[in-house]
Amino acid sequence: MKSFNLKEASFSFAESPHFDGEQIERLEQHYSRLQGTLVFWKNNALKYGTLHFYCIFWVIVGGITTPVLIQAIDVANPSVSKWTVTIVAVHVALLSAVHKGFKVEQNYKNYRLGESDYFDLRRRLLDQPHLLASRAEDQISEYFSSTEVIRRDMRNKEIDAIASFEEVKASVQSLAGHLGQEGKKERSSQFRWRMAERSHSLRLQNPGPPTARAGIRFGVSLEF
Repeated sequence: MKSFNLKEASFSFAESPHFDGEQIERLEQHYSRLQGTLVFWKNNALKYGTLHFYCIFWVIVGGITTPVLIQAIDVANPSVSKWTVTIVAVHVALLSAVHKGFKVEQNYKNYRLGESDYFDLRRRLLDQPHLLASRAEDQISEYFSSTEVIRRDMRNKEIDAIASFEEVKASVQSLAGHLGQEGKKERSSQFRWRMAERSHSLRLQNPGPPTARAGIRFGVSLEF
């Protein structure tokens, strides 16, 4: 994932026909002070967006392939097959916990909307400054004020989207509980399978009279 560098892009006020030399200088200085914040927003939007879509991809793939993998377990070598299913399930569960605990989707939306709001305002100033105010000085003042509103709103969103310890703890506990239940189901299934094999072996070793065989069969059925 390559970080975006605003210095490589051309966002100059110098070519604007709506402002004179001194006004353009003020706009350029203001933008240079804001540039670090914009780089931070854009790179975080890219980071959280990549993680968000990665999580979505694996949740979809894991949800579809896990039942198929379970049906395709190789009886001759069940350990490898079961580990494959376990790894996919754990990977999806971890991604779900990370996505929820660190508020990936919310952060992605916040940073994406923040940078979009600023560049919409900037384009409005360059292309249609009359929508901000009638005089050039008023237009610049409105641009500065609106930029501060966007920055203040983004600061509040950044604070609200910080992952709290309790939320991360709850996500981890939920993941651990889910994996624990899956482990219990697996052990229970293995136990029933072993008991069925044992009963089948006893039936072959001691066929007995028909009544006894029926009792054994009845006993085997109770195991399930």
